[in-house]
Amino acid sequence: MTSTFEQSTAWQRAGDLLALLETHFGESKRFWFKDQLLRASLSIMNNIAEGHGRPTAADRNRYLVIAKGSCNEVRSMLHHAKRMQYMDTTDCDKAFELSQEIGRLLYSYMNPTTRRYGHLPGFTTLLLIASWFEALYIKVPNQL
Repeated sequence: MTSTFEQSTAWQRAGDLLALLETHFGESKRFWFKDQLLRASLSIMNNIAEGHGRPTAADRNRYLVIAKGSCNEVRSMLHHAKRMQYMDTTDCDKAFELSQEIGRLLYSYMNPTTRRYGHLPGFTTLLLIASWFEALYIKVPNQL
């Protein structure tokens, strides 16, 4: 990562995304939608900033995972905004592209262990687990 969170490309892009959404939804009558969308996009920025100041890699990664979750929330809401025509297609596509870029950047900032979170284990790991279960549950015949 960078020496300050302000130098982080993901944090800068999250600011661009927030500004775009605030500009578009500034006078919106859909308060519930606007409020949630802006909170989620602000959460991306704030979690990047908060994680940057944490002393351990595990703490930093935890905040990156939260930021990634907020990024996914924004993308989900953008799909809904496009479907319901809350935003014009050009702005929605630009916001969607920014959110995808932010997600990729956040993923690249995470350590390899955190990146694997949510993925299935590899074949070798599955073999080891299967061997372990087999060793634990081998039935020994009763000796009389």
